Amino acid sequence: MFRWFEVLSVRNYFLIFWGMVYGFGALGLAWPTTRQFFLLCVPYVLILGALHVWLMERPVPMPHSVLLLLGCLAGWLVEVYGVATGNVFGAYHYGRVLGYAPAGVPLVIGINWLVLVYASAHLSFAAQISPEIRPFLGATAVMLADVLIEPVAVFLGFWTWDTPGEGSLFVAPMRNYIAWWVFSLILLSLAEMAGIRRANPVVLLYSAFQLVFFFLLNVLMIFN
Repeated sequence: MFRWFEVLSVRNYFLIFWGMVYGFGALGLAWPTTRQFFLLCVPYVLILGALHVWLMERPVPMPHSVLLLLGCLAGWLVEVYGVATGNVFGAYHYGRVLGYAPAGVPLVIGINWLVLVYASAHLSFAAQISPEIRPFLGATAVMLADVLIEPVAVFLGFWTWDTPGEGSLFVAPMRNYIAWWVFSLILLSLAEMAGIRRANPVVLLYSAFQLVFFFLLNVLMIFN
């Protein structure tokens, strides 16, 4: 009984804190007068959010922790190759908003890759479908999240596409969304084969706040 009360208390705290962060963040970024200040906060919010999620992680075996860290590194390295060659997602480059960017790719990108893919693993596990199907569901969730993220990221200068997309909804080249799906599928399949158990009580909540944040900004961008 106490254990359930403890988890619920943590979730309530998480709801209030991150609801305020992303709620005020969406309003601050939508308003031109405060946009520059809130843009300065973006990389720190992403790092703090990932750290908060990690601290709430239930104990997992060391090999699983290593695999998660390798997933973070793999996400960043794929982006480095993609920026350098344009052969993965299409031709694009990052702005200065997301902070320190060795090789032209912000370090926070690898962190957010991991959080998003890990959240999709939780989502597919909660769906109670067969292990063979779970990676496909998770990869599709990641790709759909990117459809929501791209218009806002381009508008705020997180990154810029050198090749045009397919319209207002698909602001990035179609190969970008396909590449997101394929790479996420690989990571999720490796996690499934490694038997990683999804045991984080807050990662889905955190990712849900991020998606609501991007949805709100997509709507608010209409009036800018």
